[in-house]
Amino acid sequence: MTLNKTLGERILEKLKDDILSGRYQPGDRLLYTEIASKMNVSMTPVKEALLRLEQEGIVKTIPRKGTYVTQITDRDVIEYTQLRVALELLAADLICEKKIAAGEIRELDAINKELKKALDEDRGTDSIAKDIEFHYAIVKLSKNKRLIELVQQFPLTNIQALRGAQIMVKLSRIVETHNNIIEALCNHNARLAKKLLRENIMPQMSIIDTKS
Repeated sequence: MTLNKTLGERILEKLKDDILSGRYQPGDRLLYTEIASKMNVSMTPVKEALLRLEQEGIVKTIPRKGTYVTQITDRDVIEYTQLRVALELLAADLICEKKIAAGEIRELDAINKELKKALDEDRGTDSIAKDIEFHYAIVKLSKNKRLIELVQQFPLTNIQALRGAQIMVKLSRIVETHNNIIEALCNHNARLAKKLLRENIMPQMSIIDTKS
C-alpha cells in the first residue's frame, strides 16, 4: 500500500507541476494512456491523480469527451479572488477573536521562509505552492471547521496558481507582507491583518481587465 501511495503522490505532483509550469495549457486534453506510457506506470495511479486534480479544480472531466486542463477566464479570476479575500478576512477575524496563541501563529514563519527560498532560487512552481500553503494555513488557524471545508471545496488557490502565478512570483514584497501579516495576527490586530491580507491578495487582479 505504501508503494502505491508513494507512486500516486509522485504522479500527482508531476502532473500538477506540468500544468502549472505551462507544459500543459488550459484547454489541453489529458490522455490517460499517453500519460501512463510516458511515466511507465499503469492506468490506475494516473486515474487517481487526475481525480485529485479535478477535485482541486485544476482539470475538468467532460462525460464522453475526456479530461481537460481547466480553462480560466478573467471573470473567473475576479470572482474567485473576491471570494478568497472574503474568506481569508473572516479567518483573520476569527483568529483574533479567539486569541489563537502566538506559538501556533508562528508556525506560519516556517512556510514563509520556504517561500522566500523558492523565490530566491527562481522556483516558480514551488513559490506558488508555498504561497498557497501559507494562506491555507491562515484559514486553518481560524479553527472554524465549516470555513476550512468551504475553502477546500472551492478551487480558489488553484485559480490563483493557473492565472495569477506570474504576478505572485514578481511581487518582491510578498515575503515582507507575509511577515507583517504574521505579526498582526500574533498581536490579535484584526484590522491591520485584514488590511495586509487585502494588499497581499488583490494585486492578482491587476492584470485583469475588469470590464471583461
